[in-house]
Amino acid sequence: MYVAPPVTLDPGAVRAAEAFAWAGNVRELRNRLGRAIALSPDGRIGPDDLFPDAPAAAPAPAAPSAGSSLAETRAAAERALIARVLGATGGN
Repeated sequence: MYVAPPVTLDPGAVRAAEAFAWAGNVRELRNRLGRAIALSPDGRIGPDDLFPDAPAAAPAPAAPSAGSSLAETRAAAERALIARVLGATGGN
């Protein structure tokens, strides 16, 4: 017989939930908790489990090396900018 593990909320998840502007109020909170619990293999819920759609921190652009051409430097800057914008917009 399968027994589900007890559900625990990480203190970071509680802080993130308290700071979040709940547009859907209790219904949205209930849905997010239900999803996090259903997808959690061990019953521990962290902030990333409640808010998986939160933008990740974009990596810092690498400094161009001394042998980089203008085209390589520009391409690296464009990739970094695109990654930052995708992170800020949740991939949209």
